[in-house]
Formats: sequence, C-alpha cells, structure tokens
Amino acid sequence: MAFKSKPKGEPFEVEGFVKNTGSKDFKGTTYYNLFLEDDKELYRCGTNEPDVQKGDYVKLTGIKDDYGYQVKDLEEAEAPAKAPRKAKAPAKDSPRTETSKTEKMSKDDYWVQKAAQDAERQTVISYQTATNTSVEVVNAALAQGFLPMAGKSKEDKFEVYVGMVEKVAAHFFNKYRMAASESFLAEMNKLLEETEDTPEGEPKEDQSGTD
Repeated sequence: MAFKSKPKGEPFEVEGFVKNTGSKDFKGTTYYNLFLEDDKELYRCGTNEPDVQKGDYVKLTGIKDDYGYQVKDLEEAEAPAKAPRKAKAPAKDSPRTETSKTEKMSKDDYWVQKAAQDAERQTVISYQTATNTSVEVVNAALAQGFLPMAGKSKEDKFEVYVGMVEKVAAHFFNKYRMAASESFLAEMNKLLEETEDTPEGEPKEDQSGTD
C-alpha cells in the first residue's frame, strides 16, 4: 500500500509490511531506521533498535519534522484480510504433470531466485553507499555555509546533523534503487527471452560467424 506524505511538524500514523531495517554508527552511537513496502519514506527510530523482521506487519506512530519521520512508537499489527501475503496452494495435477512442472521450475526459478537475491543484496549496498555519499555532501555543505546548523547544545546540533544526513541519504538511496530496478528488469527480460527461445537440452546456435 502507498502512504501519503504528512505535513511537517504534525503527528503521523502508518501501517505496512516491513521491507528492511538499517542502522549506522556515528561517533560511537548506533542509529536505526526502517522502510515499509510500497513506501519511499525513511522512518527513523533513533537509538531504539526495532524488534521486527522483514515481512512483519507493523504500525508506526510519531512526528514528522523538518528532517523526516521520527518514530515514537512501533508495534506489530494485524495485517488486512486482503493483503496478498500467502501463496496460493498448487493445483492438483496428475503425478506425471506435477513432476514435469517441478523439474521445469527447479531449472528456471533458480536464476529468477538468484536474481531476486542479488537485487536484495544490492539494496543493502545501495543504502550504505547512499549514507556514505550523504555524509560527504552534508559535510561539504556545512563547510561552505550552505546549510545552517541549528540548535544550542551539542546534543541538539548532533541531532540536526544526523537528520540532515538521513534526509540526503534517503534522496540518494531512492535514485540508486530506481537505477537498480531498471537494471534488474532488463536482466530478467533478457533471461526470459533466452529461456523461451532455446529448447530444453538443446545448445544455442553458434552465431559467431566461424565455420
């Protein structure tokens, strides 16, 4: 499900399936965050590590300020009845037909599953890269005086700095994720075309032009 952005400075409440969680260390302190499926927003959990796993259905409440969504409370919730979380039971076929399908799936799905795992691994790498890039950009902007460092105490300034880093990181991460999705779809289409064009057990025709 998609979530609408809330005005800055107002409380928010959203529900959804956990897509992934992340963390980063800054000057000896670990900060946590998470993403929900079909939701581009980054939800910041501060120093509280969310006790959830990918696929859990959760309810988040908190405040959205100038630096993003600040989660104040996280709890597991009951997923909507129509949420497509369970796979349909396989249709009953004859033993011969079922065996044939199983053999075909075991060959074709290996590469499909591998591509999906690679895409998930790339998501983690992209988030780490986006965070590193964000730190460099924010530091450079502060050094040039492009960004104001609000806050009176060191703790307030640190919180503002972390907010800046996470906001910029989310921006770069969304760009990396879009680029990765386009690359993934291209690879999947290429794989499906090769699977359909080449009969099982028959090698591809050599098109190198050599005799």
